[in-house]
Amino acid sequence: MKRAFLTTVIGSTMVIAAACGGTDDAAVENDENGVNDTDQAGEEDSVDVTDEDTDDQEDDQAFPVTVEDARGEAVTLDEEPAEVISLVPSNTELIYGLDAWDQLTAVTANDDYPPEVSEMDTVGDMSIDVEQVIEMDPDLVMASIINQPDEINQIEDAGITVVVLNDANSFEELFDVIELAGSALGRTDEADDLISEMEQTVEEVRETGAEIPEDERATVWFEVSEDLYTTGSGTFADEMLTLIGADNVAGEEEMWVQFTEEDVVSRNPDVIVLTYGAYTEDARGQVLDRSAWQSVPAVENERIYELEDPNTVTRQGPRMIEGLQTLAEIIYPDRY
Repeated sequence: MKRAFLTTVIGSTMVIAAACGGTDDAAVENDENGVNDTDQAGEEDSVDVTDEDTDDQEDDQAFPVTVEDARGEAVTLDEEPAEVISLVPSNTELIYGLDAWDQLTAVTANDDYPPEVSEMDTVGDMSIDVEQVIEMDPDLVMASIINQPDEINQIEDAGITVVVLNDANSFEELFDVIELAGSALGRTDEADDLISEMEQTVEEVRETGAEIPEDERATVWFEVSEDLYTTGSGTFADEMLTLIGADNVAGEEEMWVQFTEEDVVSRNPDVIVLTYGAYTEDARGQVLDRSAWQSVPAVENERIYELEDPNTVTRQGPRMIEGLQTLAEIIYPDRY
């Protein structure tokens, strides 16, 4: 996927004029005449470029920066933002993964990772406390395409810079989100490194998954709620199952869909993955006790797994790599 983010770097350019040395023969001739390059240039014309000077030059080039966010809006940041507010948990995890935690000043009450987030100021939950955001006057508000447009507009009308990130449904889309966030936060190197590490892991999993014979591929029912909502194509979970070499029993459907009990049973899944076990007492036991499911291979073989932290497969961010590895290990423990 071609990344859609356009980054314009505007900075001061240092032009260093230096005398160019001639050929070796010319240098010898000059030396014989008692003239060397240093004498010709003069001490006042010489320029020493140190590592510190180079670092300063690179810093000067970093900002101002203009990025195109998920709305297609061109947003310019004049300086690296020192105070950032995150409006969704996924953005907070991304900021943490980009080693920009010291720039973060407030989050939402829904944020739960990393643990340090519990000590931070909050600016609402699914409904943003716009007045508080404006009062805090951050350098940057990092929002999501899932935030209410009117809330974002009010914040921007107050003169506060807002960058809106996309809601990714694949690793390629997530890499674009990371790249955009890195540019806005002044963490382009960290973003590049993070993307590279994640791409390597994804490719390793892909290679192993591709080696699994067709007749050994596990069929998986991915249950996200007790009323049988699941994940179809065009979702992160579906891509993860495909990468590890498994078949999503709901793969012919699109996005998040609800099945009937009869529909699930008829598909005879080999494995059942539950994402709500952390919030429901003995979710696995309840599935095992479903009377209509007793002939389902996953129930017969007790291959029902509760994800300890479902956010690793449902919340976009660096930890989705952990989710991918977890799914691979529980579905194919002999291969991963």
